[in-house]
Amino acid sequence: MDRDKRVKELLSFYKDNDDKIISVLFNKTYSDFNNFIEPLIEIHCPEVRTDKFYKKFVLGSTELYALGGYLMILLSGKSYKKYRFFSRKLMLSPKIFIKLIKFIPISKEVRKKIMYSAVCNVLLDEIFDNDLKKLNPYKRAEIIKEALTKRVYNKGKLSLLSYLASNLDSKAVEHGLKWCDAEAKSLVKKESLREYGIVGSMELLYSTISGENNKKDLRLMLELASFVQMLDDYIDLEDDLKNGVTTPVISGEWNFKTVIEQFEKCIFSAIELSKNNGVSEKYLLLIEENLKFIAYNLVKKMGNRSAN
Repeated sequence: MDRDKRVKELLSFYKDNDDKIISVLFNKTYSDFNNFIEPLIEIHCPEVRTDKFYKKFVLGSTELYALGGYLMILLSGKSYKKYRFFSRKLMLSPKIFIKLIKFIPISKEVRKKIMYSAVCNVLLDEIFDNDLKKLNPYKRAEIIKEALTKRVYNKGKLSLLSYLASNLDSKAVEHGLKWCDAEAKSLVKKESLREYGIVGSMELLYSTISGENNKKDLRLMLELASFVQMLDDYIDLEDDLKNGVTTPVISGEWNFKTVIEQFEKCIFSAIELSKNNGVSEKYLLLIEENLKFIAYNLVKKMGNRSAN
């Protein structure tokens, strides 16, 4: 089955189920990207705006990683706690609850850190896979690790990555270092080590919302990250073969069935998390349908790009 057929098959499964919650969160993440990241791009790497990567950069930051942070705060974070309580007591309709979401305040510092983590995650992948592509994988890892642990200046995207990392939790950044080593090893020894990227990206994101969410909430984040990685590898099979990247899809561990099963795990975890944190029963279907929209949106946009 070729790429287009795989994408169509996935789209037909998820369907377009946007019930506006995710659209509201997109408005928040895009606004934060413009406020917190665009000024940094101007300082460190203004040339990135003319790269074909720029669209992927914005989408990955706003509609993937930062969206995950906002979604976790919505389902179990402290900022939404009183709204979840009132929605249960006052029996607010889903439409009214969605309108309320627009006005729920999350501190500027939390929003900024979420966006820093989101951009950091996207940059790690782009710099390793493309900007340093001509170098030995271990050399790539060495350069990126230096940017994560020291201040790097006047080096484009590496300079931006360095600045972001210096403003994030040092323990979370350590997972970025492990990710670099795992990526290098997977290319040199042809091993599939996706779990390092999955855990590393979510630990980096979780560190920015740890004051809002409990550590146990990380389970849903890991389930979602695993799903996104499966989706990405499944859609980009031909590109990965061409680039010599070893993935669980290529080795036969992941396929259409496992992608769907992983998504069902995400739904289950999201519903359990919602119930445990006092989300009204009448919103559970709304949450499920919005998760389907996230999947639909990801498939549609991943399908319209190559892996690199």
